[in-house]
Amino acid sequence: TSDPGSAVLGDMYYQTVGSGSTLKIHNGTEFVRVDFTPLTATGGTKTTSGNKTIHTFTSPGNFVVDAPGNVNFLLIGGGGGAGFDVGGAGGAGGLHYKENHPVSSQTYPVTIGGGGAPGPTTNQRGSSGGDSSAFGITAGGGGGGGSYQSAGSGVDGRPAGGSGGGAGDNSESGGSSPGSNAHPGGTDVESPPAGWGGSGGDSNPSSWSSAAGGGSGGDASNPPGPNQQHNASNHTTYTISGSPVNYAGGGYGNSDSGSVHATGHDKDNNPIGGPAPRGFGANATGSPNTSPYPGSPGILIISYDT
Repeated sequence: TSDPGSAVLGDMYYQTVGSGSTLKIHNGTEFVRVDFTPLTATGGTKTTSGNKTIHTFTSPGNFVVDAPGNVNFLLIGGGGGAGFDVGGAGGAGGLHYKENHPVSSQTYPVTIGGGGAPGPTTNQRGSSGGDSSAFGITAGGGGGGGSYQSAGSGVDGRPAGGSGGGAGDNSESGGSSPGSNAHPGGTDVESPPAGWGGSGGDSNPSSWSSAAGGGSGGDASNPPGPNQQHNASNHTTYTISGSPVNYAGGGYGNSDSGSVHATGHDKDNNPIGGPAPRGFGANATGSPNTSPYPGSPGILIISYDT
């Protein structure tokens, strides 16, 4: 109930008085009380999971901090749209994940990138996804997928980690990414300053095939031969929302008469990242499939202890 008689700088103890207790630390001269003021904030959709408070932004807004502290956040740009007819897949939005990021009592503007539009007609690439931003950090949008003939190459991912779009028909190049393609696998891996992002795949030297998009888990890869209908398999997994969720994967590659499924689904139409905004690139189209999908919008998720 009273301070110890002998102590040095940094010593701590709990002082118990009645049913309450107070943490005290020695400052080199005397013991002083340590007060914990939990972070409080508003903005986005606010939920809780265990001892975490979670704010989710799927549209622009403000994160308003009333009492400062540290947060974890996941910021993703919008995924790229697919090219039209034998079109490559869209690249995923750049992914930035940070833990114990300090925030002060102020208003932080939030921007959320939309998904890139698909190619509107013959020989038209998909559009790149929009950038997302928060806390002075930007997550670039994913590049759009290529088409064929004069528009076959995939679009480069936007600065700050956007993944490249996949190439369209016949020996074209996928778009590059300014992000890091060296995600080691596993869950809740913090990102480097450039963000996680990969390059889009190159198309094989055969007619009517198009390539997968790059993703936060790395570059797209293409199987040998004329059939490129395969999953990009380059999304990553984070638990910041309270449970494991897949984010920011490139769309799958396609081939002649291959099925085209909605963004966030694999080639067998299994949901892997949709339909909620998670920064996935749109899936590639084959021939004669000429109805490509847009990319998935980006997202910001913030969590902190309460």
